[in-house]
Amino acid sequence: MSKSSTYCVMPHLGLSIQNYGDVCACNINKQSYDLNGQRYTVDQGPITDIWSSPTRQELMQALDSGQQHPSCKECWQAEQAKKTSARQLLNANFGHLTPDPDQPRIVIVKPGNTCNAACRMCNPATSSSWYQDDYKRKKLKNSNLDFKLYIKDFETVRNSFHPNNQNFWPVMEQWYKKLEMIDIYGGEPWLIDGVWVGLRQAIEQGHSKHIDLQIHTNLSIWNPDYLDILSNFRSVRIGMSIDSHLKSQFEYIRHKLDFEQCMSNAEKFVKYSETYSNINIQITTSPSVLNIGNLDDIYQNLTQRFGVGVGITNFVTSPDEYYDIRHLPLAVKRQLTDQFSKQIQKTLKFNVVTAFMNQTIPGCDMHWPKFCMETDRLDQIRNQDFRVAMPEWSAVLEPYWDYTKSHPEWFVPTT
Repeated sequence: MSKSSTYCVMPHLGLSIQNYGDVCACNINKQSYDLNGQRYTVDQGPITDIWSSPTRQELMQALDSGQQHPSCKECWQAEQAKKTSARQLLNANFGHLTPDPDQPRIVIVKPGNTCNAACRMCNPATSSSWYQDDYKRKKLKNSNLDFKLYIKDFETVRNSFHPNNQNFWPVMEQWYKKLEMIDIYGGEPWLIDGVWVGLRQAIEQGHSKHIDLQIHTNLSIWNPDYLDILSNFRSVRIGMSIDSHLKSQFEYIRHKLDFEQCMSNAEKFVKYSETYSNINIQITTSPSVLNIGNLDDIYQNLTQRFGVGVGITNFVTSPDEYYDIRHLPLAVKRQLTDQFSKQIQKTLKFNVVTAFMNQTIPGCDMHWPKFCMETDRLDQIRNQDFRVAMPEWSAVLEPYWDYTKSHPEWFVPTT
């Protein structure tokens, strides 16, 4: 029986456990699964329960019958831009697997928000280092906001991935026998003890040899003991997140990280991987409004320096939509399209970048000025300056930096 044009393996084979403890079909899907009419989080009950979620069944049926389910819009938009979508990639890699009635075969997990960086595109649900800055932003609008009340919003995050949560870690241990793929994001996975305790269990149970592993890092941590754990899995891909080759731009985007330390660790990762045939290294550069202006230079320099693959199509589209490059002013998009046309002759990836950037989507009149406003506001809180960190790019954007005129109702003085 032929599969529909919208078929996706993930509702059949996978679960994605998000930072908030909610569960989706994959890490870019926008619909959390419900249980008994309520959004499920892994601090509420055993994660095994969510496998029978009516929301999962509804998504599966829609994609099996040729419907472009709205929660999967990022895949539809990627395919429209001629980019290989997550759906297409997952179908190609895992379409041969047989679904299991009782558990997933693929697990994507974002185990909480423990992180030592406060990246501009991030937020407190995915990085604990964001708490103070986000609290200060919210106090601009509500001066009476109490920090204890603010921090209470993240109890679900902390409880869901607490080492003692019997609803999650022991279930993962049971699932290893039939798992084929584990994809681990952050927070920063190299700071989360539960991740490494769990991977050791997979080794001790004898299941690591049939599990492919993908794990991501902000490069702030170098721990050879953890790398020795990874060497026991069937295959491992380590994704190194590097959003610029320039110190000022890198440290502006990835706030609280040290550029030199991260680059040194990146070199160590690459060298270490050469010892093991099952460990592969890839750099992930996430295009956003912050680094799209010199993405061609970033790609060229990282490729030459590290000699590994550099992915540049992990576009930032959420949770803060104003970092989405599709919301740039039209004149700026035209300038970048001309700039990247020279790179298209060298790598087709820039065809995908320009096609995605030039998509017309609603909300530009709101999201572009919001990017400008939030950039100024966070600069004030962090004692940073976008114009100093990226002078050439900020000069290009300066003529369109007019949010105080276009949306004066938003303007809240920072002092």
